[in-house]
Amino acid sequence: MADNTSSVPVQKNTDSPQIRDDEKELVNSILQDTEDLGHRLLSMSQYLWISHARISLYTADELVTTTSRLKKISMDFYKAAEEAVEEKRKEEKERDRMRKKKDAERDQTMLTHEFLRLSSSVLARPNLYKNELAMMFTVEDEEEYERVMEAEREMERQRENCRRRRRKKRPPKKPPIVEVEHAADEQETKSQTEQLKEWMDDELEFFAGHRSIWERSNGSKSGRCGGFEDKTTLSPMQFTHCIPGIIPPRAAVTGSTLQIYSFKIVELSDDLKWPLRVYGVVAARDTVDRNRNLLFARSRIRCQVLTENDSSLCLTGPSRAILAVDPVDFEVELKIHDGGDERKDRELIWAINHYDIAYNGEQPSLTFHSPLCRAELRLERLPTTVQATILSVHVVGGGSLFKSGGQVFCSSSSADSSAARREKIVLLDYVETNSAAKNERHLDGYLPLSRNVVSVEFGGGLEVVVKVYGGSGCTCGHVYFPFQYCNISQGTCSVSGSEVEIVVAWSRLVGDKMDMLIEGYTTQA
Repeated sequence: MADNTSSVPVQKNTDSPQIRDDEKELVNSILQDTEDLGHRLLSMSQYLWISHARISLYTADELVTTTSRLKKISMDFYKAAEEAVEEKRKEEKERDRMRKKKDAERDQTMLTHEFLRLSSSVLARPNLYKNELAMMFTVEDEEEYERVMEAEREMERQRENCRRRRRKKRPPKKPPIVEVEHAADEQETKSQTEQLKEWMDDELEFFAGHRSIWERSNGSKSGRCGGFEDKTTLSPMQFTHCIPGIIPPRAAVTGSTLQIYSFKIVELSDDLKWPLRVYGVVAARDTVDRNRNLLFARSRIRCQVLTENDSSLCLTGPSRAILAVDPVDFEVELKIHDGGDERKDRELIWAINHYDIAYNGEQPSLTFHSPLCRAELRLERLPTTVQATILSVHVVGGGSLFKSGGQVFCSSSSADSSAARREKIVLLDYVETNSAAKNERHLDGYLPLSRNVVSVEFGGGLEVVVKVYGGSGCTCGHVYFPFQYCNISQGTCSVSGSEVEIVVAWSRLVGDKMDMLIEGYTTQA
């Protein structure tokens, strides 16, 4: 009986594991058949050579063509297999790289989130996280901390030794006049010169030690404060934008600050004569970010000429308020412009001084000693302050105000009306009338203040004075700005028939740069 049933083709799922296995077996079978065919062709070639059997030209041509095609197919198959292996190797390598990258990113993200979480928790409830904070410090951090502390103790011992050497080596102000022979005078002069050089070498060595200590502590892995000469990047208007009446950010504080008035060369050794062409750096360093807050900075080509009657540096800072809750370091690096080769320039003063309310009290100045001079930094500690930035002093209409010279200065007042009047802070001092008129025309009436950041006591205010010199005397205009926590104040006054507009920005202080980073603020001035 015949079977009339016909088979119906069924489309199979080519993605199933069974189909893939069938295809693999088919390919293996074809490869084995191809290999057998190759062996038979080789055997046939050997047999024809030995038997000297005759074959037709057509048959020989077909054999050659078939063999050539078989060779080409085999070569193509080999190349395809080799490329597939190489591609797979590259894919494995790329997957391994991406896996390592994702692991590193995940670890970094977890570390950052953990640090921010812990930092916020510590700020909110510090007593509950002492043990967890301690776990964040590794053995390497503890060892590094011990090295830093030992280095600081060594630095303090060096300071004490340096003070002793200063007392021994400091030449008398008025050496006694003794009648001796000419050769003896030359020997005495040479001895004093060598003594001054040794003293200056000690000062330079001491300063280098101070720098080394700073780099090992604050510039180290745990310090993360950058380089020794890096300047502070915190803005004096960091919180000017804050809205009055709204609770300020945790990083915004009001605290004790140092008001800087002047830096003056008060005494020269017999080895120097006025005038002096001075350049270099005078900087303060507080614990907010432990970077340099420049008070004075001039390059060699912009050196300042100091005379016996005017020996004060033209200060350009601070660039923000100097927080005095903790000790503050002052660093002075000043040189004398020789006028010729820079290699002949001499170090005028290379010194460090330390201001600490616990030791310095309310003294109005710090003294810096050098073999060649003595300098004095006039300052004052204000108890609770904000910072004010004089944004502009503008002569409305762009006219020339200082045709015969003039001065812009300010002074801060306290909440206590019976308190003594504070020293003035010079913002601009014009003596050379030609340059004054030229600058005013070039700046469209805006006066180029040399410094513009001051501290203002809580409950007090800031008075800005514009003084103009004339043939019959001087004329003054002043504007008083009451203390504010934030925002911008504006006032006008009339001076010599010209209207002068003054703009001041107010801001709280930054207590610690790390608090700024934790709260997500930028720290670029």
